[in-house]
Amino acid sequence: MRETPAQAPLFITMHERDNVAIVANDGGLSAGTTFPSGLTLVDKVPQAHKVALVDIPEGGEVRRYN
Repeated sequence: MRETPAQAPLFITMHERDNVAIVANDGGLSAGTTFPSGLTLVDKVPQAHKVALVDIPEGGEVRRYN
């Protein structure tokens, strides 16, 4: 059974069309953290790093600030 991460994900997006967000939790987020959208992190994401909110194909556009 997988442990539930202790912290709820806090993240920053600047525009509704952004496909990445900035992790705002102190110390980042651990692998296994689940976002309200259903996204589950595969790896640890450090604080202030970007996380993809959707699958972005190789060569696809990363949208931050729209």
